[in-house]
Formats: sequence, C-alpha cells, structure tokens
Amino acid sequence: MTTSSPLLADIPARPWLTPDTARWAGARAGRWAHPLGPALLLVVGVVAAMANAPDPVCTPQAPCGEQWTDAIITMLFWPQLWWLFVLPEAAVLCGLLLVGCMADPSIWEGGTSLRIADGVVVAGLCWGLAVSVRKLVLRRAQRRRFREAAGGITARAPVLAWTARPKRGAVRWVVGAAMCAAAAALTVSIVQADRADDRAARTAPAVDARVVAFHSGEGTLVVRLPGERRRHHFDVEGDYRNLSTVRVLLPGGGRVLLAAEPYGDRADRQLLALVLGGLGVVAVSSGLVAAGRAARLRRGPVPVLRVLARVRGGSTEVFAHDDTAGAHAVLHYAPHHDPPAPLRQALMFADGAEGGELLLAVRTENGRWYVDASAGPIRIGAEDDPDEDDEDEDGAGDGLTVKERWAAEARVQDALAAMRRPGAALPTRWHASGLSLTGAITMFAVVPAVGFGFLEHSTSWRIVWAAPVALAGLVGPFAVLTWRISAGPAGLRVRRHVVSRQVPWERLVGADYSGGVLTLRLRPAEGPLHAGQFLDSSGAHQDITLDQVGLGRLDVRAGRQPAAERAAAEITAMIRDPSLRPAAAAASDRPADGR
Repeated sequence: MTTSSPLLADIPARPWLTPDTARWAGARAGRWAHPLGPALLLVVGVVAAMANAPDPVCTPQAPCGEQWTDAIITMLFWPQLWWLFVLPEAAVLCGLLLVGCMADPSIWEGGTSLRIADGVVVAGLCWGLAVSVRKLVLRRAQRRRFREAAGGITARAPVLAWTARPKRGAVRWVVGAAMCAAAAALTVSIVQADRADDRAARTAPAVDARVVAFHSGEGTLVVRLPGERRRHHFDVEGDYRNLSTVRVLLPGGGRVLLAAEPYGDRADRQLLALVLGGLGVVAVSSGLVAAGRAARLRRGPVPVLRVLARVRGGSTEVFAHDDTAGAHAVLHYAPHHDPPAPLRQALMFADGAEGGELLLAVRTENGRWYVDASAGPIRIGAEDDPDEDDEDEDGAGDGLTVKERWAAEARVQDALAAMRRPGAALPTRWHASGLSLTGAITMFAVVPAVGFGFLEHSTSWRIVWAAPVALAGLVGPFAVLTWRISAGPAGLRVRRHVVSRQVPWERLVGADYSGGVLTLRLRPAEGPLHAGQFLDSSGAHQDITLDQVGLGRLDVRAGRQPAAERAAAEITAMIRDPSLRPAAAAASDRPADGR
C-alpha cells in the first residue's frame, strides 16, 4: 500500500443516479437480436444437411477414410451455438470462419434438399453474426455511458490476493486445455493407425470378392472370397448397391481389408476427439476471456461509482444511489462467498458492460468496508425473486430462514448448557461421523473396482474419459474423509481437502449448518481500506464454507445428530462464551474431549 492511495471513503466517486442507470440499462438489443433464433436455425440447417448428405464415392484408386476437414467444420457449429449466448466476440470470429467454409463450391454440389439445408445454415450464420455484432456495439455503448456517469473519475480497486480472489476462468481454461490435449492425443493415435493401414494396403495382394449382400440402411457389406465359404462383414460408408464384386486386400494374419475402404473403423474415436476438442475450445476461450476481464480490473484505474447493493437469493443486486427502497435493481451478479445482506452503501469498480466483471466495496453498518469480486458475469436487471419461504425475513444476514434460525439457536443453547455443566468434557475437534466415514471409504473401494472392471474389457482410448469420470466420483468422498476443525487457544484450525487455515477467535462471528453445508461466518478485518490496497485472505470478507461434510440425512435416519450440525452448535457456543475455549478450559482444569 502506498501513501498516495486514498481511502475508499475519500474517493470522490459520483453517485449512480436513476436517470443514468436507466440510460445505461436501456442499451439493450431488440427481439430480433436474441440468440435463440439463429441458434435454432443453425440446428435445423445442420441436422438437415447431415441427413441429406450423399454417400461418399469410395474406389480402390481413391479410398475413403476419416473425413477430418468436414468433421471439424461440422463440429465447429456446436461451439458456435454456445458462443452466440455467452461470448459474442468468439461468435463473430467463428461465424466468419464458418461462412468462409460455406463459400467453398464443393459444399453446394449435392441435390436440391442439401442445397436448401446449406442455405438455411448460411442464413443462420449471417443472422448470428448480426446478433453478435449488435451485442458488441451495445456493450461498447454501455461502457461509454458508464464512464460518462462516473464523470471521468477513476481509481484503483483493492486487489484481492490469490487465495481470496474468485478464480475467474482459471478452472475453465485448465480443464479446456486438458480436453484439447486429450483430443490431440486421440487424433494422433487415429492418424498413426491410418498410416499403418495405408502401408499394409500398398503391399497387400488384391483379389476380387463376390458381393453377397449390402444393407444401405445399416451400412454393412457382406462378401465371400474366391474358393471360400466363409463370409466377411464390413462396416462401410460408400454405396455398393450396383456392384457384384469388390476388390479386397489380404495383408496377412487372417485380415481382410476392403480396397475402397482399407482403414479400420475408428469413427467412435474420431467422434470423441472432435467432441473433446470442441468442448476444450469452448472452455479455453470462455475461461481466457473471463480471466482477462477480471485481470483488467486489477491492472490500473477503472471507473468507479457510488451505488447501493444487497445480497439476496444467492445473487448480489446493485441499485441506483437514490433508490433507497431497493425497488429496481440495475444489475446483478453471482457473488464470491458473500452472505445475504441488506441494502448498503457501496463503491462499484467496473468496466460497465453486460457480461463484464466488477468489484464491489461495501460499507457495513459499523463503518467497515469489505470487498467482493464477481464470480460470474454482469447481468442487467434483478434475478428472479427467491421463494418467499426461503427469504431471510428478519434481516440477520446469515442465509437461514426464521424456522432454521430458531432450530439452530435451540441447538446452541443445548450445547451451552451441556458444556457448562461441571465436569463436562469439552470438544476440541470435529470431523465427519462414523457413518459418513464408512460411506466415503466404501466409495473409495467401489469406484476403483468398477473402473478396473470396466477397463479390463475396453480399448485403451476409453481411459481418456473413464479415468476423469472416476476421479470426479472420488472428489466428494475425499472431502468427507479430510475435513477437520480443531479448536485451540488462538482460534480454529480448519482443514478442507489438504489445505488448512488458522482463524482467530476474534474473526469468528458464528457457525451455521444448513442444507448439508457447514459455514463459519467471519467479520471483516479491522482498519481502513485504500484504493489499490492488496488484501490477503484475512482481509477479505470471506466466510469459510465446507460443502461436503458427510451424509447428514443418513445420520438423521439412523437417529444420530449430523456431525457438522453438532460442530456448528458447539463452535457457536465457544464463540459466545470464551470460558468454554480450550485455553480457558485448561486454566480451570476441565477435561477435554478429543472428538
């Protein structure tokens, strides 16, 4: 932190008033610019084109194999559907590429139905390009209006440390890169196998075999070699209806290859490679764009405005500074571990466009500030109102309903009474119940056993998707086995997976258990916040959430209290009564329970 950085409270930010917010939110596309229309047109056109595509002409002089160019072009249409909705920048680039591919004269050599389908595809691409360009123009107008509302005032937003910062795009581009690598490995294996088949076809002797049957609907050709009674079946792509004999190759080892289609059937591997590649490109592109937008907020001064904000229903809503009743939300976004909170003063640092990123510095009732970065893109207006039964009616800001809060308070009072009894054993450690641990260990035994049994009778390429699925199935059991909370004289040590964190007693406000999630609520760190100040995880208002703590419902069915529910009550009791903490208990010669 530098001495030239102003306090957040001293930033001369202008209020974002209702006329300015209406002008900003008014930059919205018309009904024609909704991406659903071109997306449906593209789906209809591509499916119709694939259904009406003619069978390839396969001959020994020009054998058929994997059509990589056509397959890649077809697969690019599916990322385009996603980009039309979420990433107009990529939709413009991909749309131009696909329009260029459709300009190839060979695309239009089919029959009338195929040409009509291709025309529908081109119409969908052009419509999608217009929609995406319109979105980009409107977002540029929104950024300009946001800067005008800020009056040219900019400031450096407080920078969250890596541990406290939402990893915008990091997971997506890492997973996308892994998918692209897997797709590349599959593609290399297919190409190498095709080259081996090509070498065998060039040196193998050729004979003419009689065509016994050809099933065009199933794509199956049955032939019989001269002097043999055994029939040979081939899965084919070409049309063999008018042929009585076909040329076959005998490379040895009992193998029989069709000269017009000498390559092995690797369509399943090719399809998997293209699907992984398409998903990988989508994940990498969206992840890099999201990470880049979030990085721009940390790179230098950005426009800043004074607004009102509240957290409700899992969404942070931003209101005009003069909308003190919170009647009309200007925008909303997904917060990063932010508990429900009433309407409060805030500073909004943003690039000011829908789909972008923002950072919100909220001023609490006691004059402190805490900073929250968006964990999702900006969306105009308010999110759908939460269900009335789930609303936080008394404004406590802990995300619990009134009924849940009463039940939690009753458990805390029971814990206080039990822990204050003379000679009572005080808890110092909490983890999953024995029933939950047994279930997690069982999963660790069952999932690998099923996986090895599946792979024993599978080809090697299936490991590419089977192994990640198995690992994903073990994430939950691993979290149940490894979470721990230990109480000490200085505070709580919380372990989630393999990462531990020390939380001082002074930072703890309470502990809640609801919906199978254990949450330790923290108060903001003391001290004023400066523009551009670097905040570590202790300086951010970030509650600690353990979302995989065991089989709570199974514990209830077994007549036991869920371990996380008991932990929330006992930890809250220690927060309220410092004499129940381990240091105070040792001073009064109370025994400690090593649960």
